[in-house]
Parts: sequence; C-alpha cells; structure tokens
Amino acid sequence: MQLEQINRAIAGYRDARYDSPHAYLWEVQANFQTHWNLSDPHLAEMIDRSISSSVNRRMWSRSGYQPKAVLLHFATLEAEQVQWMFRDLFAEEKDLLGRIERFIWQAQDLLTSWREAGKKPLLADHDQDLAVISLYLSLRYPLQYIPYDHDQFVKALRYMRVREIPPVADYPRALKIANTLQKMLLKAEVLPTAKMGQDQNPVAPSLLLAWDFMAYMAALPG
Repeated sequence: MQLEQINRAIAGYRDARYDSPHAYLWEVQANFQTHWNLSDPHLAEMIDRSISSSVNRRMWSRSGYQPKAVLLHFATLEAEQVQWMFRDLFAEEKDLLGRIERFIWQAQDLLTSWREAGKKPLLADHDQDLAVISLYLSLRYPLQYIPYDHDQFVKALRYMRVREIPPVADYPRALKIANTLQKMLLKAEVLPTAKMGQDQNPVAPSLLLAWDFMAYMAALPG
C-alpha cells in the first residue's frame, strides 16, 4: 500500500461534504445490538427486528437476491437449525472461514429439505453468501468484522496501489486492511458522525468507518 495515496484519500474523506450512502448500516448495527437474542421463542420475528432498516433495504432484497426473506422462512419452520447456525457462526473460538463455510452448508441443507418437502414458497436459492454472512458478523461484532464486497475491495486495493490483488474473495485480508485503515482514520480524527445523515447516530466505535472509507476509495479515480 502506498501511504501517500492513502493519506490523500483520508484528507479528502475527512474534509469533503460527503454523506455516506452506507449510513443506514450504523442504524442496523444499533438495532441488532438491541434486539438480537437467540433464546427468543419467536425467532423469525426477533431476526426481523434485529436486521431492520428504516432507510435502506437493498442489502436484503433486490432482483434475484432475497437473503432476509429466505432466512425468515427457515427460522419460522426450522428454528432450532437456524439457532445452531448462528451460534456456530458467532463462536469466536472457532476458525472464521470454517464458520462461514458451515453456515453456507447448513443453508443449503435447509434449502434441500425445504424443496424435498414441497414447502411453499418455492425458494430459488438460499442466498446466504459471503456478502450477507459477513454482514451478520459485522452486526454481531462491530469492532471485529466488516461486510465484504469483493469488487469494492479490489477497487480500493487498486486505488491504494496494492500490487497483489486477490482474484477471489479474501475476507481475512480485508479485515486486516480494515483494521489498519481504522487506526489511520482515528489518528486523523475522522469520525463516523461527520459522514452520516443528520438522523443517524452510531452507538459505538465500529469498523464500518474503515469499510465506508474503503468504499469511498473504491469510487475514486485511480
């Protein structure tokens, strides 16, 4: 990474009149921290409250991609398996990539069982991919994880003049870089409140600041 290039971006990010298009994620993090409780007997309703946003729902629903709706269907009819999936995903003593892979495998198992039982609606896919699983992790542990968007990550790396660009998803590397950038942003006194809409209030420090900065760099001309 070229330090001069990063510092130039930090100065622009700090000083520009820039309302983050991702401000709603701080709201979702706050909702998650308030409502998440895997012991709730009404699991699907609890999940719905925990990952809700009053501003932007695109992360959960767009053409051909419905991870929230599918998860809520699973939680309604297979609550115990969904509870196990999240307990395992959030078990920090276990290997990160293993947790992610098991979550995807369990989602596929639920989908297969759903189809074999002829349940309605007919689900096209489970849509529990790295993008949404990394989002779950970032909601549960705001200081340890970020959502992952491979295309955005690659563009940010190119802006920072990184030589080795990962051809496939590399979530652990993204987390390492996010932590490095977070320290640089805080040292430069860049605060998330300056980048968010008037009605948004982050509840605590969050790696979303570094993630939002990477999204900012990804949109800059190289």
